[in-house]
Amino acid sequence: MPLPLLHRSANGASKTDSRRGRKRRFGIAGAANVILTNTVLQALLASNVVNIAVATLTSQAVNTIFGYTIYGKLVFRAQGLRQKKQVIRYTLLMTAMWILNTGGIELGATANISKNIAALAMVPILAVLSYIAQKNWVFR
Repeated sequence: MPLPLLHRSANGASKTDSRRGRKRRFGIAGAANVILTNTVLQALLASNVVNIAVATLTSQAVNTIFGYTIYGKLVFRAQGLRQKKQVIRYTLLMTAMWILNTGGIELGATANISKNIAALAMVPILAVLSYIAQKNWVFR
């Protein structure tokens, strides 16, 4: 069976290596971002000082500011991060992530699942959706 041909980029890295590297970088950057933003979210949810929507909005704001830079520069190695189009698309994506996160936590709370547990359960779902959207829409 012949080996698949790998296409090399200008810097010598194959597309396969690039994809694996991008997923690995997304995982590492995502872990850092999840730790930071979920620390904020978990603290706000546990405090009962604000409602779920405000708690998720606050953590999503932290995620957006930190995430745009690390995902754009380190993960997808995007050019022109100051271009309006990418900023707008990333902001729209993060708004959708906030709505999904809020809805998921609310749904969990309605089903008598702890808000904190529901928030943690949303992490992998949102991570997969976010990666796909960033790769194919925001930083393409």
